Formats: sequence, structure tokens, C-alpha cells
Amino acid sequence: MSLLNAGNRNKWPSIIIEIASFIGDENAILLFDNFAGRELIIPTKPTPEHTLEKIIGAEKFKLLCKEFQGELILIPNCASLKREQGNHKIIQDHSDGLSIGRLAVKYELTTRQITKILSGYKKSLRKRSEHDKSIDCKKQSI
Repeated sequence: MSLLNAGNRNKWPSIIIEIASFIGDENAILLFDNFAGRELIIPTKPTPEHTLEKIIGAEKFKLLCKEFQGELILIPNCASLKREQGNHKIIQDHSDGLSIGRLAVKYELTTRQITKILSGYKKSLRKRSEHDKSIDCKKQSI
């Protein structure tokens, strides 16, 4: 499963969004999945049997070459997005009943790291709740 999907497009790296505007989201995700954290040199002219052609197809490869001729593109590894998705899984598993100790074993983290992730989530919920209450108060006073 890819880190990138249509549901989190607003969190995509800008270069992936730019590439997607030429070759489509699905193909941009394929490039990300295959080259995350690496530099990618886009050929000036498409050649048959090129790795990129095998991944995204001949037609999209031609479009990519036409737009990014000879450019060196760094495909980010999206460490923060990986961390965010991992934290979400931890929070979900905890709400499903897994103890902090079991979460630490499952995700190969310390109990302190798990506690920190869960407390950060609880703080964000409290802030959201306080914000919602202040909006309700403003609506009532209008």
C-alpha cells in the first residue's frame, strides 16, 4: 500500500503534485513508490525499455520526458507522512484495546514513545474540543 493516495493529496510533496499534473495521480504515485528518497534523472528523450517506461508506460514516459527534459528530480521519502500514518495506526490500535506494552512490541518502539504519541493525540483532541466550544459560544452570542 502506498503512502500517497487521493485521500491525502493535500499532503503530497509539491514535486509529486507537479508530476501528477502531467502524467496523472496514479502514475505519480507509482514513481513515488519506486523512487522515494532517491534522485531521478529524467531523460531528454524517451528510450524503449527504460525503467521509467516499464513503471508508468510508454505514453506517460514520453510526457514526463517532454516536460522534465534532463532534469534531476529528488523524490522525497516523506518521513513525516510515514510517521503520521504510523502514529494513526498506533492510536487506532490503542482505541481498539491494545495496551501500551503490546503497542510497543508491535511497532518496535519503547513504551515511552508510545505514551508520547498517545498523549500528543489526546492534547490535539482537547484543543479541538476547546476550539469547537469557543465557536459554539460565538454562535450563541450572535
